[in-house]
Amino acid sequence: MLLLLFLATFVLVLEIPGPLWLIFITGILSGIVVNIFNVICLTILSALIESEKLSRISYSDSSGSYVLHPIGIAIAGPLADQITPELTLLYGSGLMYLLIFISLLFPSVRNLKLIEAE
Repeated sequence: MLLLLFLATFVLVLEIPGPLWLIFITGILSGIVVNIFNVICLTILSALIESEKLSRISYSDSSGSYVLHPIGIAIAGPLADQITPELTLLYGSGLMYLLIFISLLFPSVRNLKLIEAE
């Protein structure tokens, strides 16, 4: 979950006036980190979920992501029109930081132990 802080930082850097190289570096790092995060999530799913149930759970997880992503984009556009793009990016990155830290409050997230599925 800590890896996702790079993505939230990239969104924050987009809002802050700064040099183009900073946006470039944080964008590359966040792209790398998101891919590493996805590999870790898939590895955890395959290690913790029985193989008979893995496809259904993977489908539910993926479809939730595919549904929420366009909804977030659909909300962001009108929100940027109402409160400015800068504030939308600032609030979006703040929400990302908040949700990441909230997820880390759960011991099951912080202390995840991989055990082979039977």
